[in-house]
Amino acid sequence: MVEIGRLGKLEQRNLPRLLFGCYQEGKSAIIDLQRADEIKSLYMETGNIIFARSNQKSDRLGEYLVTNEIISREDLNKAANVLLKTGNRLGRILVEMGLISPKKLFVSVRQQIADIVLSIFKWSEGQFRVHEDLKPPEERIVLEKSTPELILEGSRCHVDADLDWKTAFDLEQFVILSKDHVFANLKYLEEEQLLFNTLKSPLKVSDLLQTTTLEREIAEPVFYRLFYFGYIMPLKEKESVGRTDRTEIWVWPRELNELCEKYGKAYRFIMRYAKIEGGQVILDELKNVLEQVRESCNPVFYKVMLNEEGTFEVEPIKFNSFKIQPNQRREKIHFALNEYLYGLLLKIQELMATHHHRVILQELKTILT
Repeated sequence: MVEIGRLGKLEQRNLPRLLFGCYQEGKSAIIDLQRADEIKSLYMETGNIIFARSNQKSDRLGEYLVTNEIISREDLNKAANVLLKTGNRLGRILVEMGLISPKKLFVSVRQQIADIVLSIFKWSEGQFRVHEDLKPPEERIVLEKSTPELILEGSRCHVDADLDWKTAFDLEQFVILSKDHVFANLKYLEEEQLLFNTLKSPLKVSDLLQTTTLEREIAEPVFYRLFYFGYIMPLKEKESVGRTDRTEIWVWPRELNELCEKYGKAYRFIMRYAKIEGGQVILDELKNVLEQVRESCNPVFYKVMLNEEGTFEVEPIKFNSFKIQPNQRREKIHFALNEYLYGLLLKIQELMATHHHRVILQELKTILT
């Protein structure tokens, strides 16, 4: 479920999941996304993207029209002068000046919005917040492509420069195609379809890459793209895969999910307490603890980023768990959660008075038992 007010990090490869969640739940919301000083907003109505805004000059309608040679720079300057005098919308002014037809304007605005949406998939970092859409924009645009189609195209734009195939995926992990009908109704590229045709039943990632007719250097990025998109997904149930050795598929156990949530509650309490009693400076010091333990807890905390509260989601840890050898997963995840908690407590002991440390320890006993 997509929560209103939710804050998250794009480093966690969760943009498709976020947009699909809004689409499938029929959300009406505004999603604000920020990378440094770059801010873009997506407006969704009953799950469909109906508008997008950006604070970047290159994303403005006038610049889009000039860049795509629909109008000239001189035409834009003339229209801008009229805009300053009248306050009317740029599109209306361009139509009234005879510089563009209403139909061409509509098509251009529709593509401009789609381009803003697709540009966000190229970000390798940033944060987002989901707001309830209390005041929808005056403009509602029926885009040429549906929201799932935009997510698919955006996934093709997504580039993860840090991806290392030797560590990014457990090649022994079984994967399957999602049964969600939304995925099945989309149009795929030839190389994507070839990979799907190979994955008619659960396969190990290594077997999939070896069996497909695609060259390895093509198959790997196509696999990652579709895994990021969500159509290819880890097998979530223990079941026979038709092999005589009855290979067991690893499942993310409920006990680990509960463990992560319990530790998450502990981290959240520490961060809130530290901010109230010690201020933002203490909170910032605590946030640095993750970087200090990240290497010793690799790959559990790989690309796991903290939000403003200093906590993080369980999903990235689940994603990273597929990089760990099956017989070591539970132990390494438990170790990492403990190590981070221990690091936070040491930092609290170093920065705050003794009685604060005692109060925190007492509350943690209640949370973790």
